[in-house]
Amino acid sequence: SPRLSQNVESIKNQYVFAFSMMAPTQKQELESIVLHLGGEVVEQDREFGRISHVVAGKLSRSSKLLAAVAGGKWVVKPSFLTESAKKQTWTEEHPHEWNETNFPDTKNSLLSVPRRWRRLMYTGKVHGTSRGAYAGMKVALWLKEHKEVLQ
Repeated sequence: SPRLSQNVESIKNQYVFAFSMMAPTQKQELESIVLHLGGEVVEQDREFGRISHVVAGKLSRSSKLLAAVAGGKWVVKPSFLTESAKKQTWTEEHPHEWNETNFPDTKNSLLSVPRRWRRLMYTGKVHGTSRGAYAGMKVALWLKEHKEVLQ
């Protein structure tokens, strides 16, 4: 039915995942959970703007993680998906979000960054907008060599 198709598309748009810093076998297991629950997985850099969640095995300065942080997206541990699989529905992100409150024994300089930027984006306090960390900025890049044309 058309209404069911709209609901499926709404879920896909709301739950768009990328994975960072994990073993290929773990990534495959987690991807199957996302697809089973009706979400979507993106791999290409050009699709990072669509991401709603990055599932990170550990925090690093990977392009996926940095894109998620700059866009105010959820950065969660794999437990978010394993718990969602157990419940057969999407679970609450907060207990699984990488931050200093949830993981006080983790020593990582990036720990406070994802939640802080997500909250700033949600409240619209970044440059007075919720468009992104770099919205409205003009940037120049000087590169000796490049593999792809930057857009």
